[in-house]
Amino acid sequence: MKEKYPVITICGSSKQKADWEHYQKKLALEGNVVLAINIYLGLEAKDYNDDTETKRLLMELHRQKIRMADKVCFIRKPDGTLGDHTTTERDYAIELKKFIFSVPSLNTL
Repeated sequence: MKEKYPVITICGSSKQKADWEHYQKKLALEGNVVLAINIYLGLEAKDYNDDTETKRLLMELHRQKIRMADKVCFIRKPDGTLGDHTTTERDYAIELKKFIFSVPSLNTL
């Protein structure tokens, strides 16, 4: 059965909490099921860039959200680029032949 509402997974830096909250609301109100991060590790963990068990788990969960998605939305950083980890997620979405699009940060430079 074809679902009525498309599923969109959002990807981007977990340091950009305001952007995530803005686009989750915007995309949901446009009639999408929105999958996003649940923990803003970039803001909450001092060892964010370390290869920890928690970070590996969250990355694995997020890849599953990409697989579940009809579309994948990438939030750009304030300078208009994607970070290294987000670029890896974009490449993964492309590999899976997902429809991808990007949106600007609310805090563009």
